[in-house]
Amino acid sequence: MGLDVVVRALPASSTASWDDLSADYESALGAALRRLERGTGPDGAAGRERTADGSGG
Repeated sequence: MGLDVVVRALPASSTASWDDLSADYESALGAALRRLERGTGPDGAAGRERTADGSGG
């Protein structure tokens, strides 16, 4: 299964330190990967089930 990561930089990021940006990115990516593992979306709702080959069902 492939995975694309899209990062949106908000205006406040222009004054943030690299450490702050890195910590925010790692936190958001970790949360997204945990949701992907559980099969839930950002609101906690279950996503579409996947078939054995990884395609949508």
